[in-house]
Parts: sequence; C-alpha cells; structure tokens
Amino acid sequence: MHGNRKISEYALDGRTSETIFAIPGFSMGIQQGVAISLWVKSGAKTVEPSVFFRDDLHEARAQERRAALLGSLADDNFQSHYSDATPEASNRYSFRPVITTQGYQDWPSVSELSTIEPLLGLNDNRGQALHDFLRETISSRMKSYFDPNVSFDELSQLHKGLTTNAASFNANDTRSHLLKESGFHPENVWPFWFKPFDLRWCYVERHSNLWNRVRPELLVQAAKANKFLMVRRHAPKFSDDGTIYFSRHISDQHALHTDAYFIPFDLYATRKTKKGPAQTRLALDLDSSNPEKVPNLSGSARLYMLSLAPDPSDCCLSEAEAIWYHALAIGHTPRYLSENADGIRQDWPRIPMPDSKQNLLASADLGRKVASLLDTESSVKGVTADKLGAELKLIAVVSRTQGGSLSDLDLELTAKWGHLGKGGVTMPARGKLVQREYSPTEREALRLGARAIGLSENDALARLGNQTNDIYLNNIAYWSNIPSQVWAYTIGGYQVIKKWLSYRELPLLGRPLTKDEVRYVQEMARRIAAILLLGPALDANYESIKAHTFPWPPNA
Repeated sequence: MHGNRKISEYALDGRTSETIFAIPGFSMGIQQGVAISLWVKSGAKTVEPSVFFRDDLHEARAQERRAALLGSLADDNFQSHYSDATPEASNRYSFRPVITTQGYQDWPSVSELSTIEPLLGLNDNRGQALHDFLRETISSRMKSYFDPNVSFDELSQLHKGLTTNAASFNANDTRSHLLKESGFHPENVWPFWFKPFDLRWCYVERHSNLWNRVRPELLVQAAKANKFLMVRRHAPKFSDDGTIYFSRHISDQHALHTDAYFIPFDLYATRKTKKGPAQTRLALDLDSSNPEKVPNLSGSARLYMLSLAPDPSDCCLSEAEAIWYHALAIGHTPRYLSENADGIRQDWPRIPMPDSKQNLLASADLGRKVASLLDTESSVKGVTADKLGAELKLIAVVSRTQGGSLSDLDLELTAKWGHLGKGGVTMPARGKLVQREYSPTEREALRLGARAIGLSENDALARLGNQTNDIYLNNIAYWSNIPSQVWAYTIGGYQVIKKWLSYRELPLLGRPLTKDEVRYVQEMARRIAAILLLGPALDANYESIKAHTFPWPPNA
C-alpha cells in the first residue's frame, strides 16, 4: 500500500508518491508502511499453503492507484494480476516472488567467499563534523578540537556537530576525555568515501566515542595498502544498479544505500597494544611469506582455487585476488544485474564462479578495468590520461554560454542541485538540465570511437543513451554533452553525478567550485561512460561463465 510517508518517496516515474489512503484536501494518509492481506478459511486441509503477490499498482497519486485497483476487480481474469510467492529459507521467507536466473541460489555469496564477515563502514552521526571536502579543512577543524585554548563555544562556530549531544554522546565529556588521553595526529587524516565517486577526508579517532561507530576491525585492515570490495547486503526495492564498488579507502556507513560493507582482498593480523582498545587477533593459518598477511579467502574459496590447478605445483592461491576482481566484474555486468535484481535486493549478491582458471583470470582482467575506472586516484589510459578515445573526448566539455574562457566567478554552483532539508540533511533538487540530441560532431566522434573499441554506433548509443544533456553550474557555465545514461548512472542506490553536485551547491559549500573540481565532474562522466561501454564485454563474460559454472561448494 506504499507507506512510510516519514521519508521521501517517489513513484517509478519520479513523481512524489502518496500512500493509497491519502485523501486530497483532507489527509496525507497513514504514515507507516501498511500491507493488506485477505485470508480465506475454506475448511479444506492442504499440505502446502499458497501465497499470491501483486505488484502492479505504481501510480503516483492515491486517487489514480485506487482507481486502478478497483478497475482491475472487474477483469474476467482477475487472478492474472497475481504471481505465486514461495517463502523459504533461501529467500529469507519473503512473501514477494523472487525472479532470478536459473542456478542463482546455488552460486556462492560474496560473504561465503570471505574468511570474515563483511565489515561495516564508519558511522559519524555528528552532522558530518568528522569529515570534509578538503584535507586542510578537516585538519584545521580537528587541530582546534584538540587545542585546550579553543573554547567550547568557539568550537561550536567551527562545526556544531562537535558540540551537540547525541545518543550515547556527551560532547563536553568526550572532548574533556580526549584532551587528556589523546591529541591531534596528522596521520589520522585519511581519505574517506562519502558516496561513490565522492572521495573526501576524515579524521580517524579510535579513542572514546567521538565517532558513533569507528569500526576498529575495518581500520586495521585499511591501515596498510589494502584493497576492498564495498557491497550491500540489501538493495532498495527498485534498484538494479551496480551493487559492488571498489575501494582502497574506508567509507561512511551509508556510502552505499542502505549500508556499505567492506570485504578486504587481504587480511592483516592484529595485536593487542598497551594503548587503545584491545583488538582480536585474526587467525592466519595459511602458508605465506608474510605471516602477518594472507589472502582473504574462505575455506571453500581456497578449495575452489586449488581445484582450478590441474597440477598442485600450478596452485593459483597467489592469484587469489582474482576472485575479488571477478566478483567486481560480475557486479557491474548489466545482464547479471537485470536478471538477478530480485535476489540482489534480498541478500548478499551471489557470484557464478568459472570452472577454469583461464576463465577466472579473463573475468578478473575485466574486473581490474572496472576497478581502475572506479578508482578516481588512478589514471586510465584513453579515459583520463594520454590520448583520449574519440568516444570520450567530447563528453562533459566545460563550456560557457557566451563563449570564451571561464573565470573563477563563473564556477559558482547555483543551479539549485541541492538544499538543506529537515535536520540539516542535504537533499538533491531538480537543478538545471537541458536534454537534447547529439550534435553532428558529437555523433561522429561517438561513431569513430565506438568502432575503435569494437562496437557499432548503435551498440554505443544503446549503452550511453540516444540523447544527451547539458548540465549547468549556473546560467553561464555548463558541462556540455553528458549522455543520458551517464547522467542517470547509479551505484549503490545513488545517482552518481547528481548526488555529487547536490552537496556542492554554493550556499552549502560556501565557495565556488575550484577548476579542479569542475574538471573532476568531466572526468567522472568519462569514467562512467567507459564503464557503460564495457557492458557488451561484461555481458559476454557473464554468459560464458553461466555456461561453464563451477558446481558449488567444491569438494574437499
């Protein structure tokens, strides 16, 4: 019945949605989620109960949805509106039918491939006081926090989140404790994913409860040059986007919607120290030249890797990271996401495993390409460095409506992409976007570039979209030619470019964008376009693996 009006909700067409109980001019309807079920007691004894589910009433307005419901009651084939549901352990006893590709439930989940349970990202709960866009800003703020000569009132002027009490957080007591036990340490300033493609800086303080959840287990694994998959255990109902992200840094707990979990490529041992909280030592029982570090592979995953080697001397445990790059490739495959959206929404994504080392390594190579495109700190030949591919060169060109060069004053983001909502939460807004056809020059560049990477013009348009957009900073400056599918691209439930812009509207950021930030949006669009153009190769890889899938679990 589409409930919970306590949060913003939208229909499939983007219009604000109403609960079916809303009455115009009288009531907004019931605020909490509501389900209506009809139970019939027939007296007949059945071995297996039947559960039917209906999910075709998506009209935005309550009146429209009620009319559609009542109109369907007159259908001669009323039962056709319902589908069978099969609540069972494999789908967490969901009353909603789950449609996945054949064999999906037999594939291992990303959690089953890992030695440890995935680790949650950090939870600030301090109004974003512990991270910021610039390293200098968060460093300066935290230096003041640890300076006993800075009063509590002065600190509040820097950021109210540091001085506002919250659940289990007494701001004054916490600061007093930290002034005695700790101090500012520059090495505690770490890169920090706030959202996909939105890399910021945070201050990591392990002592006391300055962070609501600082996640020491994750910090141990991230303290060295580790790599991670960021995954979701559940996805929103209508989400079918990239469900796995690549990271070399820690993140906010909500960097992916609803929660971001980390799976390290490698595991580092921990030791108890005299200072700070005791941490559990990981049991590292594999042979390794470095006893403090081992590949993060479960027992089943290790058996799988061993089974791919026809000769024990050819054991590919040293190539264990291939499993995680392979999972990343699958997690960004369009066909995998569309075929298995129901399964991905319910639990950890399940990954088909190739039945040969050759196929695993080939899939992992694709995953490495995806990782390099997601890793904004790495340059990618043909995308962000060297000679750009023709298909990307004209994407997100920084432009001025009246021609000429942009000045610093032209870089104020005032097109209303974001605003402060209730409780100081940043909310995305409509902004200024002009949708249009590709120009002849843009179309020709796309055709030539597509041919160079083995795609037809139609293939490229199918991935990028048949139309493009000009995205405005203000009435003067804009990014020209951001294809519709690049603009709409989402990762972990967030529309990537629009989300990035929403936090940088002038009243929120307090300054114009820098030229580097303007170029970053250009680069972001080109990286996303390159990921989309990998779609045919990712789909072909997925189909090949489905046809040659390793039976799970492997035999000892």
